[in-house]
Amino acid sequence: MITVTFEIYLNKNNETLNLTEAMLFSELEKYKESVLQREVVDGAIVITATEQEKLIVSDELWAAVQNLCFESIPVILDEKRETFLYRYTSYDGHLIMIPLGNMIRFTGENIPMITVPSKELFPALYECGKRFISFLSKLEGVESEMVKYLGPFKESAKNSLIRHQMLPVTGA
Repeated sequence: MITVTFEIYLNKNNETLNLTEAMLFSELEKYKESVLQREVVDGAIVITATEQEKLIVSDELWAAVQNLCFESIPVILDEKRETFLYRYTSYDGHLIMIPLGNMIRFTGENIPMITVPSKELFPALYECGKRFISFLSKLEGVESEMVKYLGPFKESAKNSLIRHQMLPVTGA
């Protein structure tokens, strides 16, 4: 089983808080102002898979969502590329997704190498991206432009998942 979630990092009183998406949705009003004050929202995409080390991809969250949750899907499934390269925006480094038959291997700087089934991974990545967009929509702040920006990437990923029968036609 694979789960993909997002986290937001907030600095408060010289301490970094790792706010899980569950915390952010359940306590939106508590964290809303702090998140809206940030020019750049740092965070992580967290991939947890059975019998694999947890993979935490820390970066500017919009970039991680755009690339990992959305763009990687059509690039690997439709374009049939041999790799998907994600360059971190907040530091010099990268993550590589390598298709191996019906599996995807993650490798790169400062992350464990894991290999997971693509039929579980891609829908989980997509759903995480959708939840991030939903979170941004609930904030009703400067992020509304980000919701518009991420929309076409989300649609492309959704259409690719439907074409490859990894998402029901009604799944938006």
